[in-house]
Amino acid sequence: MGKKEKKEKDKKDKKDKGKGKKEDVVPASPRPSSYEGSPPPSEPPPPLVRTKTVPSGDSSTDKNSGPCLINVVDEKTNHDVIFALSDGKTINAHSFILQFRCPKLYEAYVKKKPKGKSRKPVHIDMKENMDPESFRVMVQFIYADNIDFPSFSTSSVLNIVFASHQLELERLARLGEEHLRSSLNLDMVFSLLKGAHELGEARIKAFCMDFAHKNMKDFIKRKDDARSLGVELFQEVVSLSLEEYKAPPPDTTPIPANSLHEDFRKLFANIKQADTTDAFVNIGGEKINFHRAVLSSHTKPFAAAIAGAKDDDMTDVLGVANMEPEAFKSLLKFVYFGNVDITPVLACDIAPFAKRFEAFELQHISESIIADNISGNNVLSILKVAYLSENMGRPEMASLRAHCLMFLTQNIKCVSLDPLMEMDIRISVDILKAFQPK
Repeated sequence: MGKKEKKEKDKKDKKDKGKGKKEDVVPASPRPSSYEGSPPPSEPPPPLVRTKTVPSGDSSTDKNSGPCLINVVDEKTNHDVIFALSDGKTINAHSFILQFRCPKLYEAYVKKKPKGKSRKPVHIDMKENMDPESFRVMVQFIYADNIDFPSFSTSSVLNIVFASHQLELERLARLGEEHLRSSLNLDMVFSLLKGAHELGEARIKAFCMDFAHKNMKDFIKRKDDARSLGVELFQEVVSLSLEEYKAPPPDTTPIPANSLHEDFRKLFANIKQADTTDAFVNIGGEKINFHRAVLSSHTKPFAAAIAGAKDDDMTDVLGVANMEPEAFKSLLKFVYFGNVDITPVLACDIAPFAKRFEAFELQHISESIIADNISGNNVLSILKVAYLSENMGRPEMASLRAHCLMFLTQNIKCVSLDPLMEMDIRISVDILKAFQPK
């Protein structure tokens, strides 16, 4: 056999081998189902889809859970405070948030608030002693405990620290100080030292002086910058050059922790006092108060529904008459402070409600709680939710139905079937089919 013939034979063998490999792969048969998307309960159901739940953390940049009302800052409908700034602009805010997040501003609101039940916004003049840029940053921090210091100039951060001390926002002030300390260099130390000296910011002045002492030779070489300090401050720096440099002891004073979740937990606990809220639902004779701005900021459908309400009673516009009171409270706890301690039975009420109002994170959390806690006491309640018309086409709900039906085939003796009389007939049919021999 010549080289050419051998090459063609090897090519043909390789091709035939490839064909044989493909023929060995048998396509899977489509799985029959009782209804849309329901796998047969006689086979092990596929793993349930899990949504990772991010616990409420202490990070100021955590955007995955917990309260963050930055979307509601300066909103036009539910605020009751208006701050007037020196640049001619205003910022809208909410007294109930200031009460727990910035007592100093809340005191200013209380002093201006007229007697009676008027809901007209209280106007507070911040033109005299407050830099507009700094105040906007502080309001954002009050609502979200979130600030990107590297995006600000050195002078802006210094002003933010100074203003934070005025409003007793110690955490924000300390975060600003630590940012300046960690980024300090020869190019910025002169202006920062002078600014801290003029504003009376002792901590910032102290670490600037220490930097100057440690780098005295390079510091003195910058003659024009040194002159900008003024005679008094320059003499303070020069006097350090006569002393041997010794590193100061490290500052071990802790930065106050992020209290955002805890503050909103307190805010939620305070909703029992109707005079501090502006909305409520009435479920089974129980009145549950809440703040329009908090729920409105969570999703656009919540905002649209609440905006369309004619009075404070949101029972009809939110469609909660058939919910369990504790289910609505659990929803509020999630919205206010990220609480996910929800029982499986309450989750059955919350999941479809959350879906309707596009609160998708809460929806997925509720569905995961349901899936992880199927028992004889709740399996029919879970099936009731899983067979809702809006859930029939969803893969995770199909998997949940299959798991519930599988549970019933193995634990039927511990389940009371009386509720089936009031439930979707398809549930009873599928339960019967689950017991049919295959």
